[in-house]
Amino acid sequence: MAEREHAVVLAGSGRVAVIAYGLADAEHRVQKELARLWPEARVEITEVLRPEGGQRIAEEFHVGYRLGATLRVHAATAEAAGREALRQARQRLGGSRYARTELRVARDTPA
Repeated sequence: MAEREHAVVLAGSGRVAVIAYGLADAEHRVQKELARLWPEARVEITEVLRPEGGQRIAEEFHVGYRLGATLRVHAATAEAAGREALRQARQRLGGSRYARTELRVARDTPA
């Protein structure tokens, strides 16, 4: 079977702990770091939580996020295209605090 190009839409979500100077700084830091790792991805912050009660100059925040992106891959089947897109996505996020992002194939369409 010949390979063809597939446009695989991926969706992911996760939560990371970041040290920041406030809620807005925590949100901005996650958006900026994900944009640096995966510039084409859409990032949506879903929650920002302060796990400890006391306020300090710099605090730990838990930030939930959703990630979405379309990757173009070459594969013989839709299943193979999905596996390749997930592999590439994990490679982009690997080695960072976002490596545990839960990724799934949302849609595959031949390009």
